[in-house]
Amino acid sequence: MSDAPACTPAPIGLGKWDGRQVGRPFILSLEGSYWMFYAGSDLWGEWKIGAATSLDGIAWERLDEDAVVVPPATRVTGGGWHSYESPWAGLTPDGFRLFACATGDKPLSAIVSFVSRDGVTWTDPVMELVAPPLSEAGVLQFRDPWIVEEDGRESLFVTRVLTTANDRVSAIVRYVRTKGGEWTQNGETIADPDGGLISLAAVLRTERGWTLWCSSFVDGRYRILVAYSPDLVTWSVPKEIIAGDPESPYETQGVFGPMVVRDEGGYRMWHLTSSRTSDGFSVVVRLRHSDDGEAWTVVSERPVFTPRPGVPVRPW
Repeated sequence: MSDAPACTPAPIGLGKWDGRQVGRPFILSLEGSYWMFYAGSDLWGEWKIGAATSLDGIAWERLDEDAVVVPPATRVTGGGWHSYESPWAGLTPDGFRLFACATGDKPLSAIVSFVSRDGVTWTDPVMELVAPPLSEAGVLQFRDPWIVEEDGRESLFVTRVLTTANDRVSAIVRYVRTKGGEWTQNGETIADPDGGLISLAAVLRTERGWTLWCSSFVDGRYRILVAYSPDLVTWSVPKEIIAGDPESPYETQGVFGPMVVRDEGGYRMWHLTSSRTSDGFSVVVRLRHSDDGEAWTVVSERPVFTPRPGVPVRPW
């Protein structure tokens, strides 16, 4: 039993910074090892970005006890962003660059970028794409950045989420720019064919041209979809490829958040799983392999990455 007086708020940041939940990881292959950048949250739902490394993509070691990218504000104090989520990372001649979605106030939602020489110490954020202010139409957010570079032009895929008093709708949207230019929307908007919430695109050049894997939440379950494009502009209708295994203790509510890389003999996909628990849900990272990008098999029966253990129970 807590000794705190009744109605005393719990301390900010209760639990480890990544002890409640982890988000979709972004994984780079670097000099014979893998680097992971991932977002994690505490019990207050404030998200920060951390890093981990692995030799095989299965056994991971966190780079540091602390997050490497920390937002400037909290939910209680306000005055800025309280969360950085859904990192995308790339290598540069001088180190790393990282894109993430920022949530808080002033503005409510934005896609931001950072650079780093060592993957640990990062510059202040640069605003790349800013959602408009709150209006009668609802709250618009940009989430889940994914960058594709080709022929001197960058494509930025984001999830665009519109929340109103009675509904929430989402779509995956592409923005483009040439070096140093402004982001402009280009190409078809990608939506869930069954009217669900779509999110978390992962885009790679493949034998089919371009392949986009993404998440869908429909009828109370998560699933992973795939779509194809010859030019990053027009896309096939997304179709379901992984529904999750309801018999697995890790996937009772499905799978989402695909992170796909090419591997010898096919593809590797790290993804999130959702399962119901006594206090709501549990999210972990599992690993699957595919020869063709559509038929996937589990590589490791156990999760390869989980929230940090030791989260205390809420005291109220």
